[in-house]
Amino acid sequence: MLKRLKKYECGARNRNGPRTNSETTNRVGARALSFTTFLAVGAALLYEFSVVSRAVSDFIQVERLEQVRIAHDGQLTPDERLNPAYLKRYGLDPTRYADRHAQFSPTGADWQRWSLRTKAAAIVMWLGHDPPGIWWTLSQIRCVDRVPEAHADTERIVAVADACLGEPHGLAQCKII
Repeated sequence: MLKRLKKYECGARNRNGPRTNSETTNRVGARALSFTTFLAVGAALLYEFSVVSRAVSDFIQVERLEQVRIAHDGQLTPDERLNPAYLKRYGLDPTRYADRHAQFSPTGADWQRWSLRTKAAAIVMWLGHDPPGIWWTLSQIRCVDRVPEAHADTERIVAVADACLGEPHGLAQCKII
Protein backbone atom coordinates (compact mmCIF):
# COMPACT_ATOMS: atom_id res chain seq x y z
CA MET A 1 0.00 0.00 0.00
CA LEU A 2 2.81 2.34 0.84
CA LYS A 3 4.37 1.76 -2.58
CA ARG A 4 1.19 2.86 -4.30
CA LEU A 5 1.03 6.09 -2.34
CA LYS A 6 4.62 6.96 -3.15
CA LYS A 7 3.82 6.84 -6.87
CA TYR A 8 1.16 9.49 -6.41
CA GLU A 9 3.28 11.64 -4.15
CA CYS A 10 6.11 12.17 -6.61
CA GLY A 11 3.76 13.20 -9.44
CA ALA A 12 4.14 10.09 -11.58
CA ARG A 13 0.97 8.93 -13.23
CA ASN A 14 -0.16 5.40 -12.70
CA ARG A 15 -1.89 3.71 -15.59
CA ASN A 16 -5.13 3.69 -13.61
CA GLY A 17 -4.46 6.82 -11.64
CA PRO A 18 -5.75 10.37 -12.15
CA ARG A 19 -4.38 12.59 -14.92
CA THR A 20 -2.27 15.57 -14.10
CA ASN A 21 -3.29 19.08 -15.10
CA SER A 22 -0.67 19.28 -17.85
CA GLU A 23 -1.92 16.05 -19.44
CA THR A 24 -5.50 17.31 -19.44
CA THR A 25 -4.44 20.67 -20.87
CA ASN A 26 -2.43 18.98 -23.63
CA ARG A 27 -5.36 16.79 -24.66
CA VAL A 28 -7.82 19.68 -24.70
CA GLY A 29 -5.36 21.79 -26.69
CA ALA A 30 -4.77 19.02 -29.23
CA ARG A 31 -8.49 18.48 -29.68
CA ALA A 32 -9.13 22.20 -30.10
CA LEU A 33 -6.32 22.46 -32.66
CA SER A 34 -7.66 19.45 -34.58
CA PHE A 35 -11.18 20.85 -34.58
CA THR A 36 -9.97 24.29 -35.72
CA THR A 37 -7.94 22.74 -38.55
CA PHE A 38 -10.93 20.65 -39.60
CA LEU A 39 -13.13 23.75 -39.67
CA ALA A 40 -10.61 25.78 -41.68
CA VAL A 41 -10.13 23.06 -44.31
CA GLY A 42 -13.85 22.35 -44.45
CA ALA A 43 -14.73 26.02 -44.84
CA ALA A 44 -12.21 26.46 -47.68
CA LEU A 45 -13.53 23.39 -49.48
CA LEU A 46 -17.13 24.49 -48.96
CA TYR A 47 -16.27 27.92 -50.40
CA GLU A 48 -14.69 26.32 -53.49
CA PHE A 49 -17.72 24.06 -53.97
CA SER A 50 -19.98 27.08 -53.71
CA VAL A 51 -18.02 29.10 -56.28
CA VAL A 52 -17.79 26.19 -58.75
CA SER A 53 -21.45 25.24 -58.28
CA ARG A 54 -22.67 28.78 -58.85
CA ALA A 55 -20.36 29.29 -61.86
CA VAL A 56 -21.43 26.04 -63.54
CA SER A 57 -25.15 26.61 -63.02
CA ASP A 58 -24.95 30.28 -64.06
CA PHE A 59 -22.90 29.49 -67.17
CA ILE A 60 -25.28 26.73 -68.27
CA GLN A 61 -28.33 28.94 -67.64
CA VAL A 62 -26.88 31.92 -69.53
CA GLU A 63 -25.83 29.68 -72.40
CA ARG A 64 -29.33 28.19 -72.68
CA LEU A 65 -30.94 31.63 -72.55
CA GLU A 66 -28.63 32.75 -75.34
CA GLN A 67 -29.61 29.73 -77.43
CA VAL A 68 -33.30 30.51 -76.88
CA ARG A 69 -32.72 34.14 -77.83
CA ILE A 70 -30.96 33.10 -81.02
CA ALA A 71 -33.70 30.60 -81.88
CA HIS A 72 -36.34 33.29 -81.32
CA ASP A 73 -34.57 36.12 -83.16
CA GLY A 74 -32.92 33.99 -85.79
CA GLN A 75 -30.48 36.74 -86.68
CA LEU A 76 -26.85 36.58 -85.66
CA THR A 77 -24.07 38.74 -86.94
CA PRO A 78 -20.74 37.02 -87.62
CA ASP A 79 -19.24 38.91 -84.69
CA GLU A 80 -21.98 37.65 -82.33
CA ARG A 81 -21.41 34.11 -83.54
CA LEU A 82 -17.63 34.24 -83.01
CA ASN A 83 -17.62 36.45 -79.96
CA PRO A 84 -20.70 35.79 -77.78
CA ALA A 85 -21.27 38.49 -75.19
CA TYR A 86 -21.97 36.08 -72.34
CA LEU A 87 -18.41 34.67 -72.51
CA LYS A 88 -17.01 38.07 -71.57
CA ARG A 89 -18.91 37.93 -68.27
CA TYR A 90 -16.84 34.89 -67.33
CA GLY A 91 -13.52 36.32 -68.51
CA LEU A 92 -13.49 34.06 -71.58
CA ASP A 93 -13.39 36.75 -74.25
CA PRO A 94 -12.43 34.92 -77.47
CA THR A 95 -10.75 38.01 -78.93
CA ARG A 96 -8.47 38.29 -75.90
CA TYR A 97 -7.29 34.69 -76.08
CA ALA A 98 -7.06 34.27 -79.85
CA ASP A 99 -4.02 32.58 -81.31
CA ARG A 100 -2.38 33.49 -84.60
CA HIS A 101 -5.11 31.56 -86.45
CA ALA A 102 -7.81 33.62 -84.66
CA GLN A 103 -8.99 30.59 -82.66
CA PHE A 104 -9.87 30.73 -78.97
CA SER A 105 -6.71 29.29 -77.48
CA PRO A 106 -5.77 30.41 -73.96
CA THR A 107 -2.38 29.31 -72.64
CA GLY A 108 -1.24 27.94 -69.33
CA ALA A 109 -0.25 31.43 -68.25
CA ASP A 110 -3.82 32.59 -68.91
CA TRP A 111 -5.17 29.65 -66.89
CA GLN A 112 -3.02 30.60 -63.91
CA ARG A 113 -4.43 34.15 -63.91
CA TRP A 114 -8.06 33.04 -64.13
CA SER A 115 -10.34 32.92 -61.12
CA LEU A 116 -11.98 29.69 -59.97
CA ARG A 117 -15.25 30.91 -61.53
CA THR A 118 -13.63 31.41 -64.95
CA LYS A 119 -11.90 28.01 -64.77
CA ALA A 120 -15.23 26.30 -64.00
CA ALA A 121 -16.95 28.04 -66.92
CA ALA A 122 -14.06 27.09 -69.23
CA ILE A 123 -14.31 23.41 -68.21
CA VAL A 124 -18.07 23.43 -68.94
CA MET A 125 -17.49 25.18 -72.29
CA TRP A 126 -14.79 22.72 -73.36
CA LEU A 127 -16.80 19.75 -72.14
CA GLY A 128 -19.74 20.78 -74.32
CA HIS A 129 -22.44 19.55 -71.93
CA ASP A 130 -23.37 19.64 -68.25
CA PRO A 131 -20.56 18.19 -66.12
CA PRO A 132 -21.24 15.05 -64.07
CA GLY A 133 -21.07 17.02 -60.84
CA ILE A 134 -19.45 19.78 -58.85
CA TRP A 135 -16.86 17.49 -57.26
CA TRP A 136 -15.91 16.21 -60.73
CA THR A 137 -15.57 19.77 -62.08
CA LEU A 138 -13.43 20.84 -59.12
CA SER A 139 -11.30 17.71 -59.60
CA GLN A 140 -10.74 18.60 -63.27
CA ILE A 141 -9.71 22.14 -62.32
CA ARG A 142 -7.27 20.79 -59.73
CA CYS A 143 -5.93 18.29 -62.28
CA VAL A 144 -5.13 21.07 -64.76
CA ASP A 145 -3.63 23.14 -61.93
CA ARG A 146 -1.27 20.28 -61.04
CA VAL A 147 0.04 19.60 -64.55
CA PRO A 148 3.40 21.38 -64.94
CA GLU A 149 2.76 22.11 -68.62
CA ALA A 150 -0.28 24.14 -67.58
CA HIS A 151 2.10 26.82 -66.35
CA ALA A 152 3.80 27.33 -69.72
CA ASP A 153 3.16 30.47 -71.71
CA THR A 154 3.09 28.56 -74.97
CA GLU A 155 1.10 25.46 -73.99
CA ARG A 156 -2.54 25.53 -75.08
CA ILE A 157 -4.56 24.94 -71.94
CA VAL A 158 -7.18 23.03 -73.96
CA ALA A 159 -4.57 20.33 -74.60
CA VAL A 160 -3.83 20.05 -70.88
CA ALA A 161 -7.55 19.98 -70.07
CA ASP A 162 -8.04 17.23 -72.66
CA ALA A 163 -5.44 15.14 -70.85
CA CYS A 164 -7.32 15.61 -67.56
CA LEU A 165 -10.76 15.06 -69.09
CA GLY A 166 -9.53 11.90 -70.79
CA GLU A 167 -10.82 12.72 -74.27
CA PRO A 168 -10.40 15.57 -76.74
CA HIS A 169 -12.72 18.51 -76.23
CA GLY A 170 -11.29 20.98 -78.69
CA LEU A 171 -12.93 24.08 -79.98
CA ALA A 172 -14.89 22.21 -82.64
CA GLN A 173 -16.89 20.56 -79.85
CA CYS A 174 -17.43 23.70 -77.77
CA LYS A 175 -20.90 25.19 -77.66
CA ILE A 176 -19.84 28.60 -78.91
CA ILE A 177 -22.96 29.73 -80.68
